[in-house]
Amino acid sequence: MTQPESGSEDLIESDAPSSATTTLRRRLERVVPPMVSRKVVGGIAAAALVLGLVIGFLVDT
Repeated sequence: MTQPESGSEDLIESDAPSSATTTLRRRLERVVPPMVSRKVVGGIAAAALVLGLVIGFLVDT
């Protein structure tokens, strides 16, 4: 059995990021410091979505 060279089989080849993606990522890094993990940002976004849905439901009734 041979082992893959430095995990090269695990890599997924993809296109280089577009300039729009790069620009968006730079703007996001200005707003959210790089020290904050994506899980934290995702958790906050999910909580905001749930809160919005609850408020929308309560206002609708």
